[in-house]
Amino acid sequence: WIDVNNSSQCVLSFSRTDCKGNSLYVVMNAEVNPYEEYRVGVDNPGFYAEVFNTDDRDFGGSGVVNEKVFTAEEIPFHGRKYSVVLRLPPLGGIIFKRLYARKRTI
Repeated sequence: WIDVNNSSQCVLSFSRTDCKGNSLYVVMNAEVNPYEEYRVGVDNPGFYAEVFNTDDRDFGGSGVVNEKVFTAEEIPFHGRKYSVVLRLPPLGGIIFKRLYARKRTI
């Protein structure tokens, strides 16, 4: 569990590990309003991206998605050393994961 006690914002968050050993972060919002800047604790520094969003227009949602890669900041949150700030859709949930540890150059 990342945060199971955020009843004031109606948000539940947890992490799971996929078959390749990657951490997947799940954040669900039961509130009718989106959160444009919601901070979530993560385990490692690096760059993260959304891999699934129930509010995607392809699923009939309103389109509150995270299109850009977000960077983990060294700001402790939820008992973890790093955190990211993301968009959290209304009455929906997202799954995101770490893409890589450092910024890639082209």
